[in-house]
Amino acid sequence: MKAFLFAAGIISFVLYRSEKMDNNLHGTWEGRYKSIEKMFDVKIVFGQNNSIELYSNDLKINGKTTGTYTLSKNNEIEIITNQSNENAISYIMNGQLSPKRNFVNGNWQSGNNASGSFYIAKAGL
Repeated sequence: MKAFLFAAGIISFVLYRSEKMDNNLHGTWEGRYKSIEKMFDVKIVFGQNNSIELYSNDLKINGKTTGTYTLSKNNEIEIITNQSNENAISYIMNGQLSPKRNFVNGNWQSGNNASGSFYIAKAGL
C-alpha cells in the first residue's frame, strides 16, 4: 500500500511540474548569434500559439521578423522565421533548452547558407 501511494505521489508531482513548465517560454529572451565573421544582438519574444517575434540589428528592413517555434519533450527547441518579403532571409535555429528553462544555446542556419551559433536567456531573471 505504501508503494502504491508513493508511486501515485511521484506521478502526480511529475505531471504537475511538466504542466507548470510549459508556460515558462512565454516572454522576452535576449542574447546573441554569431557567424565566423560577425556577432549580432538578438531579442526573441515568445508569444501564444507557438509564435515568435525576432528582433535583431542584422535584419536590414525593419529589424523584426516573425515565425514559429516547436519544443520537444526532451527540451530541444526549433525556431523558424518567416520571410516577410522577397528580400528577407529565413532562419532556422535549433537549440537545447536548459533544465531550468531559462537559457537556450544552439546553432542557426539561414536561407543563404550562412550559419553559426546562438544563445538566448530569459530576460528579467
